Amino acid sequence: MGSEQAIYFLADRRPAIPYLCIYEAMKPHAYATAMQKEVIHGLEQSRPCALVFVEVPTSWGSTPQSDPTLLQWLKRFIPQHYRLDGVVDLISESETVIRWGAAARAYRPRSPYRVWVFLRKD
Repeated sequence: MGSEQAIYFLADRRPAIPYLCIYEAMKPHAYATAMQKEVIHGLEQSRPCALVFVEVPTSWGSTPQSDPTLLQWLKRFIPQHYRLDGVVDLISESETVIRWGAAARAYRPRSPYRVWVFLRKD
């Protein structure tokens, strides 16, 4: 989740949602809510085995005027259906911390810029 299209190519995976880039769904315009609902529907229907959530504001392109529907829904959906399996803490240009499994769940990030990897619970 975010606008990091390279993840799909590097992981050799197809997106579970109808968009490679989430920017347009986050811009304040007449179609934003409908686009976000398409993303929600895509995730509910495809039930991806993994989610990569990029917690970097520029990856989402959101503004204070953005419709919060998708992000609010993800805050409920992810903990219900996924467990944390990896974290990338983007501390600085020269320091990145990566943790997997139990170490990821115990890790407390130091930066507000993070990438989270979640695996489906069922």
